[in-house]
Amino acid sequence: MSKIRFAALVCIVAIAAFGCGKKDKDKGKEKAPVEAKQPPAEEVKPPAEPEKSLYERLGGREAIAVVSQKVLDAVGKNEVLNKNPKIKAARDKVDMKQLHEHLTNFVCKATGGPCEYTGRTMTESHVHLNISKEEWGAMGADFKAILDEMKVGPKEQQELMALIGSLENQIVTNK
Repeated sequence: MSKIRFAALVCIVAIAAFGCGKKDKDKGKEKAPVEAKQPPAEEVKPPAEPEKSLYERLGGREAIAVVSQKVLDAVGKNEVLNKNPKIKAARDKVDMKQLHEHLTNFVCKATGGPCEYTGRTMTESHVHLNISKEEWGAMGADFKAILDEMKVGPKEQQELMALIGSLENQIVTNK
């Protein structure tokens, strides 16, 4: 129940409890409690279910881990990214299992999941790679293709792309 609905319910209960049964100044008698009229059953609507987090709608950590691995595989083969010697050198020396774990936990946390991301900031992780807008676009295209392949819904794709897009200024340093 939302905080506003809860507050409104508390107010109604308080008014009912303290407003009824007062002495009528003119007659010196107790007022009879007023019965609340219930709306017909067809007018009563159940409370709306709260929307699930993006993490839940994506299928949780396991599904995020699958997409993360596909992204790492795709960017490892991407010709545009491989032209950048700093990206290629970093990829050749990084522990891919650890990178996969960090990427999975980062996306898990960013989408509302229970994971903890303990890696470096996006700026710290990418500043030395001298990533260009073209390389950023190539990674984004790979990511979009993977989301399509995995049949991720349009709403979830839009939210994920917005999330990833918000990191551009932290990752793209060759402008």
